[in-house]
Amino acid sequence: MSSKFFTNTENNTLFKKFEGIAQGMANFHSFHAVVGFFRSSGYFELRKLLGDVKEIQILVGINIDNIFRKHNRAMLMLGKEDEAKSIYSQDFIDDVQTAGYADNIEKGILQLLNDLYTDKVVMKIHATKNLHAKFYLCLPETHTQHSGGCVIMGSSNISEAGLGITQPPRYELNVEMRDYDDVAFCKDEFDKLWNEADTITYNDIEKLIKKTHIGNCPTPYELYIKVLIGTFGNQVEDDFPIALPDGFSELKYQKDAEIEGYQMLLSHNGFFLADVVGLGKTVVAARIAKRFVEANGRNTNILIVYPPAVESNWKDTFKLFGLSRKTQFVSNGSLSHILEGKHNYKDKEEFDLIIVDEAHGFRHETTGSYDELQIICKSPRQNQGLIPGKKKIMLLSATPLNNRPEDLLNLLGLFQDKHRSTISGITNLQKFFAPLIDSYKEIMKNRKTGVNTADIDNIYEKIRNQVLDFVTIRRTRNNIWNAHEY
Repeated sequence: MSSKFFTNTENNTLFKKFEGIAQGMANFHSFHAVVGFFRSSGYFELRKLLGDVKEIQILVGINIDNIFRKHNRAMLMLGKEDEAKSIYSQDFIDDVQTAGYADNIEKGILQLLNDLYTDKVVMKIHATKNLHAKFYLCLPETHTQHSGGCVIMGSSNISEAGLGITQPPRYELNVEMRDYDDVAFCKDEFDKLWNEADTITYNDIEKLIKKTHIGNCPTPYELYIKVLIGTFGNQVEDDFPIALPDGFSELKYQKDAEIEGYQMLLSHNGFFLADVVGLGKTVVAARIAKRFVEANGRNTNILIVYPPAVESNWKDTFKLFGLSRKTQFVSNGSLSHILEGKHNYKDKEEFDLIIVDEAHGFRHETTGSYDELQIICKSPRQNQGLIPGKKKIMLLSATPLNNRPEDLLNLLGLFQDKHRSTISGITNLQKFFAPLIDSYKEIMKNRKTGVNTADIDNIYEKIRNQVLDFVTIRRTRNNIWNAHEY
């Protein structure tokens, strides 16, 4: 039995609802939104569905995000227009200049600014600063009893969480109504609120953009650096010093792994450290952990998951690096102690960084140990420090490709959302892996007649080139011996 209500669960999200309306409403002309919170990250996703919509009007409360909050506060609270514009101008420039090099950040800023400048979208803020209603109108150009149209009302704001894009999605309760009287009533209420509100303007948009890196023509050298950053990540600029304990040498190949691994943690929430045996994976992991603690703050908590045979190696190394007080250690067969709150372990939500040694031991998603580790890795961080976002996961394994394709997908799922990947070019890992898993199973099913190793190699080459290269550090002894700088 179908219902007008939906809750952002089981793929029945507000984003999916808007996607269906955009595809199914032939005369979708106007989108009107009244929200208490506005997040540009949510708008960027929603905007993809509204490309053909002629009129987009968004009315927000006071809790819009940083790209607008300070501007609106200046406009609404200062009596002198020149003073307000001065604050607005400097804040805008600061926002753009501090946005960083991330491609999605730059594109997102440009998209939203361009939409405001070209009047593709008009935004207003309600003068009472007390706007808590949340509803969305999707209308044809002329709304009548026979022309269609709908209103969605409930708890969702324009944010990734409100739209149900984040995984796991936050629980929201919304209802869709298509009755003419309901839609017409909400349209009248929207018009009243809209007429009472103050417009968010960008009259000086061109002048302001020219004062930022976005509006300036870069030099050839700046373009060269931009290409390096896009190809290799921010490690091309990295000179963050780590004080090594007495007795440890500054080996360049370990320093490079520290820089690259740390950037992978920030970009993808995790990575595989897959150097061969003997190159010092434990030391590299300790260097990255030390750096993470210094960047994230003193309240950082680390969890090491280890095979019992190497317990002393981990504890001794982390003690030398001054990390013992911030680290708890658990054997790979005792993860239930954390979930059950035994033996003075911290709650799973308290860990910020999780390091898993011999991670290939958790490759089978049907095992209880995998479920336990996944729950620990995917639970939200309770006390986020200076580095926000999800938990950061390091998976150590000297044999990352000695696994079936589905095993690799399971391991990736410990730090990646399988349906919303951060890996460039692969939005949906589940969809990417599905045909490769099927092909691998078919080959292995027919192996009695002989396995075509070229076909197997092709499967792993695709996985390596399109996925693992972005989230894996892997060096052999030959790599070290043959590199002059090492």
